[in-house]
Amino acid sequence: MLGAVEWTTHHLDRLANLRFRTERGGHVESDVDLLIGNVVACMRAGRQIPDATQFALPTRTIGQGYARADVRELVTLLQGWRADWTGAPAPAPEPRAARGPTPLRWTQAQMDWVREKRFRTKRGGYGVDEVDDLLDSVLVAMAHGQRLPDIQGAVFSSTSLRPGYDMVEVDGFLDELMTQRPEDA
Repeated sequence: MLGAVEWTTHHLDRLANLRFRTERGGHVESDVDLLIGNVVACMRAGRQIPDATQFALPTRTIGQGYARADVRELVTLLQGWRADWTGAPAPAPEPRAARGPTPLRWTQAQMDWVREKRFRTKRGGYGVDEVDDLLDSVLVAMAHGQRLPDIQGAVFSSTSLRPGYDMVEVDGFLDELMTQRPEDA
């Protein structure tokens, strides 16, 4: 096959031997494992590996997950391998009408900032699940190069009997989030 990449056993062995520490609030293991599985499948097929920065790698709100620093190292390693790829030249770009709108380019730093945000909890706060769902939808939009969901119109119920996220902290973070712009905007 002309232009096929010959990934070495070193690449595959390095991925097979990865060991992640765990930490409270770390990355969801199954999402990181899916990324690694996709990379391995591309390598075995002699193809370019996916852009790791385009994967939504959420962190856990409660419980243990893969250490954030270890996952950042993985993403950096994969991006280095991706940059070093020497496969066939990229195909000519499709005409703009066939491609649809150009995806937005959110930075890894922006996605990490949203993913790693933690709020204090207290009685009378915002519903934890509702805030987490909004932040998850923000991360998915960023990972897919889309516009962010309607943040200004977000409405959360307040908790009275159980702890919820501190309203002032959430509102302040959402105000900051509305000022974020993609890299190419």
